[in-house]
Amino acid sequence: MKKFILAVHFLFVSVVIAISPVSAIASEDSAEIAAILKADGDWLATSKSGEDFIGYTDPDFTFFPPGAPFMDDKKKMIAHWNAIVNTPGLELVWGPTLAVVSKGGDLGFSSGWYTLKTVDEAGKVNVAKGKYLTVMRKQANGEWRPLADIFNADSN
Repeated sequence: MKKFILAVHFLFVSVVIAISPVSAIASEDSAEIAAILKADGDWLATSKSGEDFIGYTDPDFTFFPPGAPFMDDKKKMIAHWNAIVNTPGLELVWGPTLAVVSKGGDLGFSSGWYTLKTVDEAGKVNVAKGKYLTVMRKQANGEWRPLADIFNADSN
């Protein structure tokens, strides 16, 4: 059960990104919306290592994993992420359904869905579905990086 709970914390060994139709609310700047979606996917691509995954974030990043207190200490986040990533049989499919850029152009977010599969010691496949919200901040070099991230599983 503990391994399944860790898995629900949203990690993966193999990652598949599936992008659904995406819309904007605050700004119609399609280039910035595309940049947020790219940052969302680029961040996900670093997920096999806690150092890489947390290292990709904004210097002020805050993490809100389910079943754990919020985290703003990079070392704790890396350790938490690595514990999840090392769960055997972890597989995640994730995709944004919405991207928003603030009118000021310095903040935005992506949100969407995920499906997480794990395999327990008996070989049983467990599936959890949920949603996420990642707040992004534009960096001085023009790149978007995660500033805060929260996710949680849907009820079964």
